Amino acid sequence: MSSDQEKSEIELRIKEEIVKENVEKIVSSTGVDVIITDEQNKLTTQIYNLSKIAVQSFINDMSLNNTIKITKMMCQLIKQLETVQINGKSPSGKDKKIVAIQIGRILIKDITPDDNYETEILTLYDLIAEPTLEAMIEVSKVVNVGNIVQKITTSCGPNLFKLFKH
Repeated sequence: MSSDQEKSEIELRIKEEIVKENVEKIVSSTGVDVIITDEQNKLTTQIYNLSKIAVQSFINDMSLNNTIKITKMMCQLIKQLETVQINGKSPSGKDKKIVAIQIGRILIKDITPDDNYETEILTLYDLIAEPTLEAMIEVSKVVNVGNIVQKITTSCGPNLFKLFKH
């Protein structure tokens, strides 16, 4: 391994440790203790910074309804979690769900500027985040099935047409 590659790898590990340490501090300070497995901690660490940047763009926008903010947050977390792999494998649906719910809570506590607003949005979050996530999962199952059928149809369709033509 060249010294540049080694240096890059060391810098990456340092950044990962800093993010992990920051996430652990936030988790302990918010009282969120549901993220228990190493895999879930790794997921949290991997997507926390990107999710925070994305959520900051709208969470304090007072022109948006809090329900919309929570829905957008769940969408963002789902998008982030769908791209992550741990040890070359996609995480389980259960892990993604637990991490999404908990990171949302952590982000609200970390980003919102005042305690009154934080309490207001967290109360609503606790009521609607999980049902919103479940609804999104249900929709994605139908959408993904539709995409699979479309791919099969477009790849097999011409060959089937040729078969029936003879």
